[in-house]
Amino acid sequence: MFYSYNINILNKKQSIHNFMYWKNFYFFLSTICILLSILSIGIFGFNWSIDFTGGFLLKVHCDELIEIDKILDISNSIGLKNIHISHFGSIHDVIIRSSYLPNISILDFSHKILSVFYRYSQSKSQITCSEYIGPSADNNLIKTLFLSLILAFLFLSIYIVLRFSWSLSIGILLSLLHDVLLTLGCISIFRIEMNSIIIVSLLSIIGYSLNDSIVVSDRIRENIKIFEYLSFLDVLNLSLTQVYSRTLITSATTFSVAAILYYFGNEIIKSFSFTMMLGIFVGTLSSIYVSSSLSFQCYKIINNDKKRS
Repeated sequence: MFYSYNINILNKKQSIHNFMYWKNFYFFLSTICILLSILSIGIFGFNWSIDFTGGFLLKVHCDELIEIDKILDISNSIGLKNIHISHFGSIHDVIIRSSYLPNISILDFSHKILSVFYRYSQSKSQITCSEYIGPSADNNLIKTLFLSLILAFLFLSIYIVLRFSWSLSIGILLSLLHDVLLTLGCISIFRIEMNSIIIVSLLSIIGYSLNDSIVVSDRIRENIKIFEYLSFLDVLNLSLTQVYSRTLITSATTFSVAAILYYFGNEIIKSFSFTMMLGIFVGTLSSIYVSSSLSFQCYKIINNDKKRS
Protein backbone atom coordinates (compact mmCIF):
# COMPACT_ATOMS: atom_id res chain seq x y z
CA MET A 1 0.00 0.00 0.00
CA PHE A 2 2.89 2.34 0.73
CA TYR A 3 5.01 3.97 -1.93
CA SER A 4 8.49 4.17 -0.37
CA TYR A 5 11.56 6.19 -1.18
CA ASN A 6 14.88 7.06 0.45
CA ILE A 7 15.98 10.37 1.89
CA ASN A 8 19.70 9.94 1.30
CA ILE A 9 20.67 12.92 3.40
CA LEU A 10 19.45 11.11 6.52
CA ASN A 11 22.29 8.61 6.04
CA LYS A 12 20.12 5.83 7.47
CA LYS A 13 19.28 2.46 5.97
CA GLN A 14 15.52 2.85 6.14
CA SER A 15 12.76 3.53 3.67
CA ILE A 16 10.45 6.46 4.21
CA HIS A 17 6.84 5.75 3.32
CA ASN A 18 5.54 8.39 0.96
CA PHE A 19 2.19 8.97 2.67
CA MET A 20 1.71 12.24 0.84
CA TYR A 21 1.77 10.34 -2.46
CA TRP A 22 -1.83 9.34 -1.66
CA LYS A 23 -3.04 12.75 -0.45
CA ASN A 24 -5.13 13.53 -3.54
CA PHE A 25 -6.82 10.13 -3.39
CA TYR A 26 -7.76 10.60 0.27
CA PHE A 27 -8.89 14.18 -0.37
CA PHE A 28 -11.21 12.86 -3.07
CA LEU A 29 -12.43 9.96 -0.90
CA SER A 30 -12.97 12.23 2.12
CA THR A 31 -14.84 14.79 0.02
CA ILE A 32 -17.19 12.10 -1.33
CA CYS A 33 -17.82 10.71 2.17
CA ILE A 34 -18.45 14.18 3.62
CA LEU A 35 -20.90 15.02 0.82
CA LEU A 36 -22.74 11.72 1.42
CA SER A 37 -22.83 12.46 5.15
CA ILE A 38 -24.24 15.96 4.60
CA LEU A 39 -26.76 14.57 2.11
CA SER A 40 -27.92 11.86 4.51
CA ILE A 41 -28.19 14.27 7.45
CA GLY A 42 -30.06 16.81 5.31
CA ILE A 43 -32.53 14.31 3.82
CA PHE A 44 -33.00 11.66 6.51
CA GLY A 45 -31.84 13.54 9.61
CA PHE A 46 -31.23 11.58 12.82
CA ASN A 47 -33.16 8.91 14.62
CA TRP A 48 -33.66 11.04 17.74
CA SER A 49 -34.39 9.28 21.02
CA ILE A 50 -36.82 10.52 23.65
CA ASP A 51 -33.86 12.28 25.28
CA PHE A 52 -34.35 14.88 22.52
CA THR A 53 -37.93 14.42 21.31
CA GLY A 54 -39.64 13.93 24.67
CA GLY A 55 -41.76 10.94 25.62
CA PHE A 56 -42.12 8.10 28.11
CA LEU A 57 -39.50 5.91 29.76
CA LEU A 58 -40.34 2.84 31.85
CA LYS A 59 -38.24 0.21 33.59
CA VAL A 60 -40.05 -3.10 33.96
CA HIS A 61 -39.12 -6.22 35.93
CA CYS A 62 -40.67 -9.61 35.17
CA ASP A 63 -40.10 -12.83 37.08
CA GLU A 64 -40.04 -14.71 33.77
CA LEU A 65 -37.34 -14.33 31.13
CA ILE A 66 -38.30 -11.40 28.87
CA GLU A 67 -38.23 -12.05 25.12
CA ILE A 68 -38.17 -8.64 23.48
CA ASP A 69 -39.52 -9.78 20.10
CA LYS A 70 -42.66 -11.26 21.67
CA ILE A 71 -43.22 -8.13 23.77
CA LEU A 72 -42.97 -5.99 20.64
CA ASP A 73 -45.45 -8.22 18.77
CA ILE A 74 -48.00 -7.94 21.58
CA SER A 75 -47.43 -4.16 21.81
CA ASN A 76 -48.04 -3.73 18.08
CA SER A 77 -51.23 -5.80 18.30
CA ILE A 78 -52.76 -3.37 20.84
CA GLY A 79 -51.65 -0.23 19.00
CA LEU A 80 -48.43 0.58 20.88
CA LYS A 81 -46.08 1.09 17.93
CA ASN A 82 -42.65 2.68 17.60
CA ILE A 83 -41.57 1.74 21.10
CA HIS A 84 -37.98 0.74 21.84
CA ILE A 85 -37.21 -2.07 24.30
CA SER A 86 -33.79 -3.19 25.53
CA HIS A 87 -32.49 -5.34 28.36
CA PHE A 88 -30.56 -3.79 31.21
CA GLY A 89 -28.99 -5.41 34.24
CA SER A 90 -30.47 -8.87 33.59
CA ILE A 91 -32.73 -10.80 31.22
CA HIS A 92 -35.63 -10.12 33.61
CA ASP A 93 -35.39 -6.32 33.30
CA VAL A 94 -36.06 -4.06 30.35
CA ILE A 95 -36.14 -0.35 29.54
CA ILE A 96 -39.06 0.76 27.40
CA ARG A 97 -38.91 4.06 25.52
CA SER A 98 -41.68 5.67 23.53
CA SER A 99 -42.09 9.04 21.88
CA TYR A 100 -44.89 11.29 23.11
CA LEU A 101 -48.36 9.84 22.45
CA PRO A 102 -51.24 12.36 22.18
CA ASN A 103 -54.00 12.17 24.80
CA ILE A 104 -52.10 9.53 26.77
CA SER A 105 -50.59 10.25 30.17
CA ILE A 106 -47.67 8.43 31.74
CA LEU A 107 -50.17 6.58 33.94
CA ASP A 108 -52.20 5.39 30.93
CA PHE A 109 -49.02 4.31 29.15
CA SER A 110 -47.89 2.38 32.23
CA HIS A 111 -51.22 0.52 32.40
CA LYS A 112 -50.95 -0.40 28.71
CA ILE A 113 -47.41 -1.75 29.21
CA LEU A 114 -48.51 -3.81 32.21
CA SER A 115 -51.34 -5.27 30.14
CA VAL A 116 -48.79 -6.24 27.49
CA PHE A 117 -46.71 -8.10 30.08
CA TYR A 118 -49.83 -9.73 31.51
CA ARG A 119 -50.67 -11.12 28.06
CA TYR A 120 -47.04 -12.20 27.64
CA SER A 121 -46.81 -14.07 30.95
CA GLN A 122 -48.85 -14.76 34.05
CA SER A 123 -45.70 -14.22 36.10
CA LYS A 124 -45.48 -11.15 38.28
CA SER A 125 -44.45 -7.96 36.45
CA GLN A 126 -43.90 -4.54 37.93
CA ILE A 127 -42.80 -1.10 36.83
CA THR A 128 -39.75 -0.10 38.86
CA CYS A 129 -39.31 3.36 37.32
CA SER A 130 -41.42 5.68 35.15
CA GLU A 131 -40.43 9.02 33.65
CA TYR A 132 -42.01 11.57 31.35
CA ILE A 133 -39.69 13.87 29.40
CA GLY A 134 -41.55 16.99 28.27
CA PRO A 135 -40.79 19.42 25.43
CA SER A 136 -39.15 21.94 27.76
CA ALA A 137 -36.60 19.37 28.98
CA ASP A 138 -36.01 18.43 25.35
CA ASN A 139 -35.22 22.01 24.30
CA ASN A 140 -32.95 22.61 27.30
CA LEU A 141 -31.00 19.42 26.57
CA ILE A 142 -30.41 20.35 22.93
CA LYS A 143 -29.28 23.87 23.87
CA THR A 144 -26.94 22.53 26.55
CA LEU A 145 -25.57 19.93 24.14
CA PHE A 146 -24.69 22.40 21.39
CA LEU A 147 -23.30 24.93 23.87
CA SER A 148 -21.04 22.23 25.38
CA LEU A 149 -19.77 21.14 21.96
CA ILE A 150 -19.06 24.73 20.89
CA LEU A 151 -17.23 25.56 24.12
CA ALA A 152 -15.23 22.30 23.97
CA PHE A 153 -14.16 22.97 20.38
CA LEU A 154 -13.34 26.60 21.21
CA PHE A 155 -11.00 25.70 24.08
CA LEU A 156 -9.42 22.90 22.04
CA SER A 157 -8.81 25.38 19.24
CA ILE A 158 -7.08 27.82 21.60
CA TYR A 159 -4.83 25.07 22.97
CA ILE A 160 -3.91 23.75 19.52
CA VAL A 161 -3.20 27.20 18.03
CA LEU A 162 -0.95 28.09 20.98
CA ARG A 163 0.97 24.81 20.76
CA PHE A 164 1.47 24.35 17.01
CA SER A 165 2.13 26.44 13.93
CA TRP A 166 -0.76 27.71 11.85
CA SER A 167 -0.44 25.03 9.19
CA LEU A 168 -0.44 22.17 11.71
CA SER A 169 -3.20 23.78 13.79
CA ILE A 170 -5.54 24.18 10.84
CA GLY A 171 -4.86 20.60 9.77
CA ILE A 172 -5.72 19.25 13.24
CA LEU A 173 -8.92 21.30 13.63
CA LEU A 174 -10.22 20.52 10.14
CA SER A 175 -9.50 16.81 10.62
CA LEU A 176 -11.50 16.89 13.89
CA LEU A 177 -14.48 18.38 12.05
CA HIS A 178 -13.96 15.75 9.34
CA ASP A 179 -14.06 12.90 11.91
CA VAL A 180 -17.18 14.16 13.68
CA LEU A 181 -19.04 14.88 10.43
CA LEU A 182 -18.30 11.44 8.96
CA THR A 183 -19.34 9.73 12.20
CA LEU A 184 -22.58 11.75 12.29
CA GLY A 185 -23.18 10.77 8.67
CA CYS A 186 -22.79 7.08 9.51
CA ILE A 187 -25.18 7.49 12.46
CA SER A 188 -27.73 9.01 10.08
CA ILE A 189 -27.22 6.38 7.35
CA PHE A 190 -27.41 3.37 9.70
CA ARG A 191 -30.34 4.96 11.64
CA ILE A 192 -28.59 4.58 14.98
CA GLU A 193 -30.70 6.09 17.75
CA MET A 194 -29.29 9.48 18.70
CA ASN A 195 -29.37 9.54 22.49
CA SER A 196 -27.21 10.86 25.32
CA ILE A 197 -24.98 7.76 25.12
CA ILE A 198 -24.18 8.53 21.48
CA ILE A 199 -23.29 12.10 22.44
CA VAL A 200 -20.83 10.70 25.00
CA SER A 201 -19.31 8.49 22.29
CA LEU A 202 -18.97 11.51 19.97
CA LEU A 203 -17.10 13.42 22.67
CA SER A 204 -14.90 10.34 23.21
CA ILE A 205 -14.18 10.22 19.47
CA ILE A 206 -13.17 13.89 19.49
CA GLY A 207 -10.76 13.22 22.35
CA TYR A 208 -9.36 10.08 20.72
CA SER A 209 -8.89 11.71 17.31
CA LEU A 210 -7.35 14.79 18.93
CA ASN A 211 -4.85 12.63 20.83
CA ASP A 212 -3.80 10.82 17.64
CA SER A 213 -3.47 14.03 15.65
CA ILE A 214 -1.44 15.71 18.41
CA VAL A 215 0.97 12.76 18.59
CA VAL A 216 1.57 12.99 14.84
CA SER A 217 1.80 16.79 14.81
CA ASP A 218 4.15 16.81 17.79
CA ARG A 219 6.54 14.50 15.93
CA ILE A 220 6.31 16.74 12.86
CA ARG A 221 7.13 19.78 14.98
CA GLU A 222 10.16 18.03 16.50
CA ASN A 223 11.47 16.87 13.12
CA ILE A 224 11.11 20.36 11.65
CA LYS A 225 13.64 21.55 14.24
CA ILE A 226 15.95 18.53 13.91
CA PHE A 227 16.01 18.19 10.10
CA GLU A 228 16.13 21.80 9.02
CA TYR A 229 17.59 20.82 5.64
CA LEU A 230 14.52 18.74 4.65
CA SER A 231 11.52 20.06 2.81
CA PHE A 232 8.21 20.19 4.66
CA LEU A 233 6.92 17.32 2.50
CA ASP A 234 9.84 15.08 3.50
CA VAL A 235 9.39 16.00 7.16
CA LEU A 236 5.73 14.94 6.97
CA ASN A 237 6.59 11.59 5.39
CA LEU A 238 9.43 10.98 7.85
CA SER A 239 7.27 11.82 10.86
CA LEU A 240 4.37 9.65 9.71
CA THR A 241 6.74 6.75 9.06
CA GLN A 242 8.02 7.04 12.62
CA VAL A 243 4.61 7.08 14.33
CA TYR A 244 2.20 5.16 12.09
CA SER A 245 2.97 1.76 13.67
CA ARG A 246 2.22 3.20 17.12
CA THR A 247 -1.02 4.71 15.81
CA LEU A 248 -2.15 1.45 14.19
CA ILE A 249 -1.37 -0.66 17.26
CA THR A 250 -3.18 1.75 19.60
CA SER A 251 -6.17 1.96 17.27
CA ALA A 252 -6.35 -1.82 16.83
CA THR A 253 -6.26 -2.35 20.60
CA THR A 254 -9.01 0.21 21.25
CA PHE A 255 -11.07 -1.08 18.32
CA SER A 256 -10.89 -4.65 19.64
CA VAL A 257 -12.18 -3.52 23.05
CA ALA A 258 -15.10 -1.70 21.38
CA ALA A 259 -15.80 -4.79 19.27
CA ILE A 260 -15.94 -6.99 22.39
CA LEU A 261 -18.37 -4.56 24.02
CA TYR A 262 -20.49 -4.62 20.88
CA TYR A 263 -20.58 -8.44 20.78
CA PHE A 264 -21.40 -9.00 24.46
CA GLY A 265 -23.23 -5.78 25.37
CA ASN A 266 -26.93 -4.93 25.44
CA GLU A 267 -28.63 -2.59 22.97
CA ILE A 268 -27.45 0.56 24.72
CA ILE A 269 -23.83 -0.64 24.85
CA LYS A 270 -24.04 -1.83 21.24
CA SER A 271 -24.94 1.64 19.95
CA PHE A 272 -22.13 3.21 21.97
CA SER A 273 -19.50 0.66 20.92
CA PHE A 274 -20.56 0.70 17.25
CA THR A 275 -20.23 4.48 17.15
CA MET A 276 -16.83 4.19 18.82
CA MET A 277 -15.66 1.65 16.22
CA LEU A 278 -16.74 4.00 13.43
CA GLY A 279 -14.96 6.91 15.09
CA ILE A 280 -11.75 4.94 15.72
CA PHE A 281 -11.61 3.79 12.09
CA VAL A 282 -12.26 7.27 10.70
CA GLY A 283 -9.98 8.95 13.25
CA THR A 284 -7.05 6.63 12.51
CA LEU A 285 -7.17 7.32 8.78
CA SER A 286 -7.71 11.01 9.51
CA SER A 287 -4.69 11.35 11.83
CA ILE A 288 -2.39 9.69 9.29
CA TYR A 289 -3.64 11.08 5.99
CA VAL A 290 -6.21 13.87 6.35
CA SER A 291 -4.60 15.98 9.07
CA SER A 292 -1.12 15.86 7.52
CA SER A 293 -2.42 16.44 3.99
CA LEU A 294 -4.41 19.46 5.14
CA SER A 295 -1.36 20.77 6.99
CA PHE A 296 0.70 20.40 3.81
CA GLN A 297 -1.84 22.33 1.76
CA CYS A 298 -2.07 25.05 4.41
CA TYR A 299 1.74 25.26 4.51
CA LYS A 300 1.86 25.75 0.74
CA ILE A 301 -0.74 28.53 0.91
CA ILE A 302 0.86 30.31 3.89
CA ASN A 303 4.37 30.12 2.40
CA ASN A 304 3.28 30.75 -1.20
CA ASP A 305 4.75 27.40 -2.29
CA LYS A 306 8.23 28.52 -1.26
CA LYS A 307 10.77 26.19 0.29
CA ARG A 308 10.76 26.05 4.07
CA SER A 309 13.33 28.40 5.52
